[in-house]
Amino acid sequence: MKFSKTGEMIEFLRSKMLQLADQHGSLTHPDVIAASQRLDYFIVSVQKAAFSATPETRLPRLAR
Repeated sequence: MKFSKTGEMIEFLRSKMLQLADQHGSLTHPDVIAASQRLDYFIVSVQKAAFSATPETRLPRLAR
């Protein structure tokens, strides 16, 4: 599956995690924890890339 935007990938991983939680009936099931860790890893990777980028290539900040 190919994603054109970071947000789409985050939403996909989040949806998959929630689907697994519903399927297993538990947020502490090993499959759900693994999915959560994948989501966390992806988010941290995106954040590291955004903060280490030069101002010209930095991702825009979200409005507050």
